[in-house]
Amino acid sequence: ILHSQDSDLDQTGDLVDLVVNVMTGIDEEEFFEVAINFLFDISRQGYKSILVLAEHESLIEIVVGNMFKYPESSSIQGTICNVISNIASNSAMDNGIRAEICSLGGVNQMLLYLENFLDDRLFIGRAFASLSAIMSGADVQVLHGNGAISCIMSVMSSHTDDVYVQIKGTAALWYLAAREDDFKHKIVQNGGAKLITNSMSRFISSEKMQEKGIITLWSLSTPLQLRSEIGHLAVIPILRGMQAHVTGHKVVEDGLSALKALSTHSSSKKILQENDAIDLILDSMWIHSESPIIQQIALGALSNISVDVDANTVTQITENDLSAIVTAMQLHDLDRGVQESALILLKNYSFSPNNHSVLRQHRFLSSLIRSASARFSDTFSGRSDFLIGILS
Repeated sequence: ILHSQDSDLDQTGDLVDLVVNVMTGIDEEEFFEVAINFLFDISRQGYKSILVLAEHESLIEIVVGNMFKYPESSSIQGTICNVISNIASNSAMDNGIRAEICSLGGVNQMLLYLENFLDDRLFIGRAFASLSAIMSGADVQVLHGNGAISCIMSVMSSHTDDVYVQIKGTAALWYLAAREDDFKHKIVQNGGAKLITNSMSRFISSEKMQEKGIITLWSLSTPLQLRSEIGHLAVIPILRGMQAHVTGHKVVEDGLSALKALSTHSSSKKILQENDAIDLILDSMWIHSESPIIQQIALGALSNISVDVDANTVTQITENDLSAIVTAMQLHDLDRGVQESALILLKNYSFSPNNHSVLRQHRFLSSLIRSASARFSDTFSGRSDFLIGILS
């Protein structure tokens, strides 16, 4: 029945009813552990089975309630976390489920057990995953009041040599940071950004560690007040993570997005230029030439790096730079984002007369600019006219 098709969903619902009834009528730990593992098996059977669990009128209340009942069993608490994680992480679930888990004390209990089971890495991973699934809908005031940030970081600090814990903990911090800027400030103030960059450096060969680290650092950099500090801490680890996994689409896409955000600050531009960021960005464009989103983000990052308003300087363009830009425009001639980002970058380069000779050397550049202008005349005409004037 657990592996049944849609036509047997009623049977799955009957099984859930039976298990929930058993859970409410027993006190023996071993029997409850069998019952919660059965619910975990159901929660792994796909979207329709998860809906059956989520729509049960009392399941969430009973499952969370039993978190208080077996405080000494990390295996039971870990399985409860798995069930909650599978239900709450489903994209179709509205935030009501997550809010209910939070209001019943589920988040507080997970944080408590993270401290109690500090040496149990399996439980820690399950609890971090469950917290990540819940926090997008949890009450912000509850998250502020229960010390979630300090608890997660404390656990991560106790397991700095465990890549599994670092990945799961970094993901949990990302979900918290995504809720509001106040969490971002608290994470940075308490050393969270440094903790993440250390883990990225320590586990440079782990693509998943780089993915989670980069996207969290990117999120932390979105408030303008934090951008300088995050840039100082994060630019080099992000570059190294991208270098180590330059063929990984997710690492490169999020890495470029983070660099694009960080490169709006003058101090970060200097770090990027000193650490050959432009060469890495160009390599990423060549390797992922088929991806319009990577081309667009890379061009945007180059635009930010190419001009430093504070220093009144423009980067010197090379033939390799121009070749990458032209190739992106040719391969993605129907993509508005790529074409617009390319024209912005070309205009930035044109602010330096020293770049005009290189721009004029490419025989296809004028025709590509005219083509983009004709196709997207509603927004590109002024910028393209300026560039054609330079090239003429």
